[in-house]
Amino acid sequence: MSKKDGMITDSIGEILKGIRCYFDKALPVMLLYKKERQQYHDTVKIDASPSTIYGAEHLLRLFVKLPELLAYVNIEEETSTRLQQKLLDFLKFLHKNQSTFFLSAYDVSKVSEVKVKAKD
Repeated sequence: MSKKDGMITDSIGEILKGIRCYFDKALPVMLLYKKERQQYHDTVKIDASPSTIYGAEHLLRLFVKLPELLAYVNIEEETSTRLQQKLLDFLKFLHKNQSTFFLSAYDVSKVSEVKVKAKD
């Protein structure tokens, strides 16, 4: 492995750490549907991070909010472009491996809740 490869691996590791940190902080505040909040309080204890409990479905909710969150981060344009490409690569990876990371069936009550909110 060359020095450049090591730097790329380090930067991907930092990005993944950042995604996990954003996820853990954002989940209880902005990523849960109303019906999921009680489950969160019942399930997540002080010593457990949400990223060890919640799955890819909730992670995608973070990606929807990420542009809004990253608007407050002061980074150079070149760094921002590289970050966006790495995040896109990550989403492509999730898509390619969706059968591994996503549930095969949705809870209908959650889907209907989203439809009701969309009508409001």
